Amino acid sequence: MPTPNVVSEIIDGELIVLDLVAGRYHATDGVGAVIWRLVTDGVDEASAIAALTEQWPSEPVAESVRAFLDTLVEGGLLIPATYSEGAPQSVSLAETPWSVPQLNSYDDLADMIQLDPIHDVADSGWPTANPTRT
Repeated sequence: MPTPNVVSEIIDGELIVLDLVAGRYHATDGVGAVIWRLVTDGVDEASAIAALTEQWPSEPVAESVRAFLDTLVEGGLLIPATYSEGAPQSVSLAETPWSVPQLNSYDDLADMIQLDPIHDVADSGWPTANPTRT
């Protein structure tokens, strides 16, 4: 499951993951986006590997999925969790060509992401007045 500080969206087959604390954003497409969708929909690693292996039987699916999931966990984007078995109906594999999933990470917007005032909302709401001003 995604860590609490992560938001994500799949747009036209490309996954964008934003880490609101670190200020980094990440992107992947194709098989990487499919893997993200599967695990965030609650599919366990073994079932994801089985579904992807069925789609691409001659590809190194198991090694690629495990390596990609390790990258996501090490990057603080996913928390290892106990998942239920089974593949969701919402993920279409037929339109996705095989490629080894790669995660591209960027920090060029970190300063702007971390300065977002929405992250610093007080209980009284935003914006809050500076108490030293009169």
